[in-house]
Amino acid sequence: MLFEEKSNYYFHDITRYNENSEFKEGFDIVYDKYFIPAFQSKLSGNITDFLKSLKHFANKYQSVGLKKYCLDMDNELVNFNIEEIDKLLNLFNKSYTLSIK
Repeated sequence: MLFEEKSNYYFHDITRYNENSEFKEGFDIVYDKYFIPAFQSKLSGNITDFLKSLKHFANKYQSVGLKKYCLDMDNELVNFNIEEIDKLLNLFNKSYTLSIK
């Protein structure tokens, strides 16, 4: 799948919340507090913390796409597939920047 297809697959339902300030603030917290340390360090503990936070957020807002992202990231972590984990982290970073900021 190309970047745009994957981004749409995981983040398609986020745009409906762009005007919701509570959603945006919460998503910014997930990004700043949990994603950035995971993305910069690539440590499994930080990635797990990010994933836990994102799962909670996805469940709170019933985001089907974010739930799919979490499931795929979970699978890659279990399989210790470093290349795919890195791709998913990069995808999240680019998609967040394009859709929220």
